[in-house]
Amino acid sequence: MLRLVILLTAVSVVSATQKCYSCTSAQSYDDMLQWQWTHAWRNDQNKYQLKMSSQCDLEPILAGGDTDCHSLCFKWQFNYTDTLGRAAYKTVRGCADEQLSTYPSSEDCPDPQFTTGGYIGAPGGGPPGYYEMCFCSGDFCNPAAKSTAYSIGTMILLAFFTCLFH
Repeated sequence: MLRLVILLTAVSVVSATQKCYSCTSAQSYDDMLQWQWTHAWRNDQNKYQLKMSSQCDLEPILAGGDTDCHSLCFKWQFNYTDTLGRAAYKTVRGCADEQLSTYPSSEDCPDPQFTTGGYIGAPGGGPPGYYEMCFCSGDFCNPAAKSTAYSIGTMILLAFFTCLFH
C-alpha cells in the first residue's frame, strides 16, 4: 500500500500536463489590443480561447476558464489606479506555449515593470501603473498570488511526509 501511495504521488508530481487558469478581464479582444502587451502573443488564434470575465483579475477560479498545459502557466497583470482613485487591473492568465511567442524554461517572476506618465503605447495602455508577467508550474498555479500556488502533487507529498514523520 505504501509503495502505491509513493508511486501515485511521484506520477502526479512528474506529470507532463498541468491545468492553468485561462482567462482575461478584457471585455473584448479589441480591448486586449489596446493593452499594448500583445507583442508577446503567438501569431495564431489561441487568444480567442481565453474566457472573458472580470473575475479573472483577482478570483480566476470564478472566471471559469482553464486549459491543459504542457509548458508553464503564466499571469500578465497591469495594476493601476482608475479615474475614481480605486485599484484597478487588466489581466490575462493562460498556458505559455498556447498564448505566448517566447517564455522562460523555468519558473520566473521578475520585478514589476513600471509605466509612468500614462503614455499611449505603454504596456497596459494609457493609465500609469505597473505590470508583471509571472510564470509557474503546477496545477492552477497562476492565481492572484504566487504564494497560493501549489500543485496537487506537492500537496500530496507534503501530507504524506507529514504523516510519515509525525
